[in-house]
Parts: sequence; C-alpha cells; structure tokens
Amino acid sequence: MSITPTTVQLYTTLWEGDVVERVTYQLYNRNITIDKLPRTLLEKYKNEEELHFSGIYFLTNSSANDPRLYIGQAAKRLNGNGLIGRIREHDRSKDFWDTAYLITSTDNSWEATELNYLESAFCREAQKVGRYRLENGIIPFAGNIAKVKKAILRSLVLEVLLMLRASGHRMFEPITPKKAKSTGTEVTANAPADDSSTISQPEEAQLPAALADAVFRIKRKELKHPARARIVNISGTRVGVEVFEGELLPVRAPKKAEARYLKDLEALEATRAEQVAAGHLDGLKIVKPIEFTSQSAASRFVLGGASSGNADWVLETDPNISLGGFLQNLDGSQN
Repeated sequence: MSITPTTVQLYTTLWEGDVVERVTYQLYNRNITIDKLPRTLLEKYKNEEELHFSGIYFLTNSSANDPRLYIGQAAKRLNGNGLIGRIREHDRSKDFWDTAYLITSTDNSWEATELNYLESAFCREAQKVGRYRLENGIIPFAGNIAKVKKAILRSLVLEVLLMLRASGHRMFEPITPKKAKSTGTEVTANAPADDSSTISQPEEAQLPAALADAVFRIKRKELKHPARARIVNISGTRVGVEVFEGELLPVRAPKKAEARYLKDLEALEATRAEQVAAGHLDGLKIVKPIEFTSQSAASRFVLGGASSGNADWVLETDPNISLGGFLQNLDGSQN
C-alpha cells in the first residue's frame, strides 16, 4: 500500500492555561471537538452548555499496568442533560476511571444513527487494538445504515482517531505503533492513499477453523432452550463471543450481597433493557445476535449473575468439554 503524507492542524485550548485542567482539541476546518476532563472537575464544568451536547465519551484510568477504557454515548435529554450528565452518573457507579473524553459535533447534530454507529465502531477498534482493557461487556449494535451514510460516519471515526494520536492520547494505538512526524503546531501523519475510509490498524488474526466452526451452549438444566454462542475473535485470554439464540435466566439478587455486587446486577438489568430496546431481546429470549467482549461477560448476561465463561459455556456436541478446556486443547494441538 502506498503512503501519502497528510498534514493537519490541531487546535488545543487550555481553559485554565494548564494541561491538567480542561483541554479541548479541534481539527482546523472540522466540526468535531474532543474535551479532556479530569474526573475531579465534573462539578466545576457541569453547567457548560457544549458539554451537554449529544456525543460519545471515553472513561479511562492512568494505570500503566492495567489501563482500562469504557466507551458510551449520550443523547441530550428532556431535562437538558447530555454528555456530562451521563458521565456524572458514572461518577457514582464506576470506580476505575480518572479522566473523561467527551466527543461532540460543534453544531450538536448527532442523533441516534450517528451515536450508535460511532459507539460500536470505537468499541470494536479498542477491542481489536487491545492496548486498554475494554470495560464494556457488550459490543453495541451499529444499526442498519446505508453505504453512503456509513462512509461519512467512518470518516468521523478516522478524524477522532487522528485527533487522539496527534494530541498524544494512545488508547486506540497498537502496543508498538508507528510514530507520526510533527513540525511546529502542525502534525504530519501517514495515511493510506488508496482507501481513506479504512481505519489504519493491524488486521485481526483469522480464527482457526476448529474454533470458527464450534458452537457452545450455556450449561444450565433449568433452561429449556439454553443460549447458544460462537467465538468471533480472540485477544490474549479474552474471547469475543456472539450469542445468537436461546433463553436467559432472570436477574436474581441474593438476600445478602455487597453493595458493589448489587450495583453490578443493576447495570446488568440496564444492559438487558437496552438490548430489548434495540430489538435483540424479547423478554428473556434472544431474537437477534449480541456480541460480547469476553466469554464471562456473555455468560453473566445470560445467567443473570456471577459466572465464569470458561466453565459455563460448554461445547454443544460434547457438554463434557467446557470452553476453557476446548481452548486449552486447541492451543496444545497447535504447539
């Protein structure tokens, strides 16, 4: 693939003259902004109008040993709350993060179509790159979008990735990225000359045939039609799982449980409600495939509580073989 240098101008606004405060990034002649906001400043900026626009947000931590990332979306609500209102809700429910990135259009024009596509695209990109541990249990559905609209939205994803790279934020870069050249206030990055709509990242390794063809089911006798799943990707010890049909168990809160566990159950119920709204669930029945970022996220969703995906998913053709055992056998056969 031939490489063409691309020069862009990135404007950086330090609202208090310091990078540890609120920082806003915007490409010259583009209508996307990224606001970087420390968690400790949510209260200070809670009334800023542009931070209540509809958009996408990232929550990250500063750990070098265990970097983590959560990706979400927020549409402006009737009560006026948008992005920062949604992030303030996470301030009460998620503990791991210390920095938020708020991504919006300057004219506040993003609606459900844009938000669903962008949220899904960034989740897939983070999962593929694997630099940060993705905290999302489910890969959101991108929606059914016409090709022309999809090409436009793909270019927005590329712009955001470029802005993050140019400003030194590397959550979507591979572990050994190629360094971009910089001159003064302008950033020069290499871009593919023949396909500007393709995210420039390494392709995922193809799944072994034995794994791609395997079907697993959840191991629970109380389910008449247990959920069935297939493997869609592997990143280290995390296995991307698509659950494509079957039944779920209701969420059951134990009589005695830690507050954090009860919060997790509330989040699970909210996630199920989102999948009902998206048309993937009909009550406790899966009617459209749902993709998860790990085997345990998938089994927790199906079983309605704590679960080990390696143990609770079993091979459909031989229930004595768990997913964990299947992966071990597959790995041993390839060594």
